[in-house]
Amino acid sequence: MERKPAVTGAAGGLGRAITKRLIADGLHIVGLDIGAAGVAGMAGAGFTGHAVDLTDDQGYGVSGTFGGIIPTPTPTPTLDALAATGLRYTEMSSTALCSPSRAALITGRNHHSVGFGVITELSTGFPGYNSIIGPESATIGRILKDNGYATSWFGKNHNTPSFQYTLAGPFDQWPSGMGFDYFYGFMGGETDQWTPYLFENNRQVFPFVGHEGKYNLTTDMADKAVE
Repeated sequence: MERKPAVTGAAGGLGRAITKRLIADGLHIVGLDIGAAGVAGMAGAGFTGHAVDLTDDQGYGVSGTFGGIIPTPTPTPTLDALAATGLRYTEMSSTALCSPSRAALITGRNHHSVGFGVITELSTGFPGYNSIIGPESATIGRILKDNGYATSWFGKNHNTPSFQYTLAGPFDQWPSGMGFDYFYGFMGGETDQWTPYLFENNRQVFPFVGHEGKYNLTTDMADKAVE
């Protein structure tokens, strides 16, 4: 079967609008400390689109969607609207760290069992702490890709071992090696919004060059997700 190009969120114009608004008013509030793994469904009956959004370094009670403190002065109407028409899961196991939480979320496993007892920069050679997600621990991207979905990852990638931050490869621990057809985002724990450490798949890109004072990473990622 021919796969549909990856799009985060629901299919069609509504999905594009939600994606743009989520990144603009729902995710921008955490200073780009995000990792969004988007999965688009095949055209045809029985396939639906899915979007998984992870906001790092927030407690459960931060988002106004869950009764937190954000309704003022920074409301999140898109998140609130989605929650009102869907399901709210309240039992995610947070590890209180970004890399381990993301590893657990995308694999459905305990973070130690997929090598992420700590963030990548603090990894060691010991089991549970080497920042390596083995092939026996398939990610949601790999599982859905193998079942006919197009998959993509936008935003923060803090799950590639720091010793593999090289354009020479190997790329098996990059999003492209973990089942995601397309990656557009930054590597490591943080970056700035105007001159980011930015990659498209396995290639470093510099879209801000020539657009100084006008470029913004949040807007750029939203536009790429919409495309």
